[in-house]
Amino acid sequence: MGGSMSLFAGKGKPLVGLDIGAASIKLAELRDGSGGGYVLEAAAIEPLPPGAIVESAIKDAQLVGEAVRRVLDKAGTTTRRVAIGVSGNAVIIKTITLPEMSELDLEGQIAYEADQYVPYDIDELNLDFHVLGPSEHEEGHMDVLLAVCKKGLVEEYQQLLDSAGLDLVCVDCAVLAIQNMAELIGNAQRAGAGQAIALVDIGGALLHVNILVDGRTTFVRDHFIGGNDLTQAIQKETGMSFQQAEQLKLEDPAAIPAAAAERYHEQVAAEILRALDFYAANHSQPVSRMLLSGGAALQPNLIEALAMRLDIELDLLQPFPTIALPNDKGFDPIEVRRQGPRMIEALGLALRSGEQP
Repeated sequence: MGGSMSLFAGKGKPLVGLDIGAASIKLAELRDGSGGGYVLEAAAIEPLPPGAIVESAIKDAQLVGEAVRRVLDKAGTTTRRVAIGVSGNAVIIKTITLPEMSELDLEGQIAYEADQYVPYDIDELNLDFHVLGPSEHEEGHMDVLLAVCKKGLVEEYQQLLDSAGLDLVCVDCAVLAIQNMAELIGNAQRAGAGQAIALVDIGGALLHVNILVDGRTTFVRDHFIGGNDLTQAIQKETGMSFQQAEQLKLEDPAAIPAAAAERYHEQVAAEILRALDFYAANHSQPVSRMLLSGGAALQPNLIEALAMRLDIELDLLQPFPTIALPNDKGFDPIEVRRQGPRMIEALGLALRSGEQP
């Protein structure tokens, strides 16, 4: 992929995973464990003020840059190689079916194929692909995962990280980074043959849905809803400022007005159901299980409220103890374990090696 895009890179040199979301920046760095597996080397979370990031776009580069430097200081890492995740309207992920061909031939044809599936000028895009394997529906064809991202978005983040003294070596799709962690943990494989698992990440302003069938990405959709919507519902019920409502949500969730929580649960459930309906319109495999991640997924009573409304088995995606937590680093292992679902994307990014642009 052109520019800094390296969506399907393998394991290599250590790097820092930076999940730059609407409400906070999450940082994770991993190292190989002596007996195999991974050990958390560094971790930190730094809040972002409202409006600094809107729909994945940087609206206040100075504020976001300052937050990036603070999260690096908190983590105490000296690693400057960075992987980030992108999402929202500037990113499209789609599984397409093509006649079987070599990867070399596909590289020469992928821009033509992408032009048929994306509504943007192909010259304005970074693109990448991954061959999933033979098509189960068309003999002599193969399924290919196509990922495209607007160059302008990548350039924004490149400039931001350059100003912080960081080397952007990998730009991944957020949903694929989350999928990497789910696969490492093993949760993504726990479904019967021909059944689907939905990975649902609920952040500050975005809800990602990635549906896997037999371990393959089959359906991806982003919805603009997240924890900020709960903050706004609290504002409406209490008359608080956004900052006051956010503080109440994070520090005293038991005091959240029942009407605000109910409205938020209904909104989230409705968006997930909308995604499931889109999926079901074109796929026969039933979604048998849903795995939640993201900071907003930690909200008390959310899992129970969604399970009741969606009538599906739900669990939190917890990266620990699959990733070991040492006691001699600059973070509190108990707090990091509690924040595990919030750290999923950053951890998935840290699994990427990327290549020097």
